[in-house]
Amino acid sequence: MRQIAERKPRILEAETGVFDIAILGGGIHGACASRDAALRGYRVVLFDAKDYAFGTSSRSSKLLHGGVRYLEQLEFDLLFTSLHERARVLNQAPHLARPLPKFFPILPGMTRPAWQVRIGLAVYDGLARIFAPENAGRFPVSRRIKNATPESEKLRAMGLKFSSLIQYYDGQVDDTRVVIENIVDANELGAVTLNYAKVDRCQRTSGDIARWCV
Repeated sequence: MRQIAERKPRILEAETGVFDIAILGGGIHGACASRDAALRGYRVVLFDAKDYAFGTSSRSSKLLHGGVRYLEQLEFDLLFTSLHERARVLNQAPHLARPLPKFFPILPGMTRPAWQVRIGLAVYDGLARIFAPENAGRFPVSRRIKNATPESEKLRAMGLKFSSLIQYYDGQVDDTRVVIENIVDANELGAVTLNYAKVDRCQRTSGDIARWCV
């Protein structure tokens, strides 16, 4: 298992080293930015006052969606981008992402009729296969769920009154592990990252040179 270097040498390097970029925050944005910058050859240091992925990056829906809502809104650029990125994550990090079954209840007078939803999801399935044919077997096609299934009975027991239930597939990702993977990669590429290191102040000393107090 890959691990981040011991903490004491990283603290010393953060205190004495010279860096091109300093990043505050070890969530998904900070982790990805530090990795990307290190890939480009920059010297990077990252600080987080608490643990990596402590905030929003560990409390998301974890949904790796292909943008099915963009199909209804005819936002095809966003739809294609979402499908492409979903396929990228599933292919590059199969240990962090997986297909996720989802259910679309047809509510009379509140949602589109079942035939429209079925057509829309069939188009969605087809586009997903065009963008990632290698994942076709991992994403079963959408289908109508019969009333006497555990899924439909559970929804009815919750008080949801629907005339039909349709199942389709999207993706789910372990958001916390994605952050950690990026942090580990950034360190292996030469970045210095420190969690539980709160930056109290940052002072410019001369020109573009700054010092921080952790």
